[in-house]
Amino acid sequence: TVCEEIRQTSITRYIPIIFLTQKDTRASKVRGLELGADDYITKPFDIDELRLRIQGSITRATRESLHEPRTGLPTGALINEEIMRREAEEVPFHQLIFELSGFSTYGEVYGFMAANEVLSYAARAIYEVMSHMGTVDDFLGFDDEKFVILTHTDDAEALARAIQEHFSEGVKSFYSFQDVEQGGLLVNTVTGVRELVPLMQLKVL
Repeated sequence: TVCEEIRQTSITRYIPIIFLTQKDTRASKVRGLELGADDYITKPFDIDELRLRIQGSITRATRESLHEPRTGLPTGALINEEIMRREAEEVPFHQLIFELSGFSTYGEVYGFMAANEVLSYAARAIYEVMSHMGTVDDFLGFDDEKFVILTHTDDAEALARAIQEHFSEGVKSFYSFQDVEQGGLLVNTVTGVRELVPLMQLKVL
């Protein structure tokens, strides 16, 4: 039931699923895979094997360019597939595209690992707001350094504002106290002048 629900809901449809169960009959395995599971492991299980199978599921999804590795979100073809599905069903929806302003400067100052953590946080922050204000058939993806939302909510503007506010508050924890106090990062421009780059924000394109 959980697997079916995940596969039928747009925002969770592409999450890899592994069954870990005592049901070891061939019929049970076939049924699990038919429901959309990516793998099926029976008990008793070896923890190292489980770890490798989980890593394998994630690797396959990212290698096939179905999921963006830093955020874990659907990307490329999966986003286009969701857009075309909605257009074919002729169900009204809003498309919101967010760009993370100040991200490149943050990465230059704090490093690529810290920047990747910010992207991961941004995905979680958007998802949290969507789960409260969106609908069960909403979709979140990440492509070309931009977050893509397909939503059926009546008030897309309110959803966008809530996402921006939630992210802006939480992203402060990724900066030093001094940077938060001054409202951003002080960096040298090509002319040698110190310039303040504001704290990262999710901007609607």
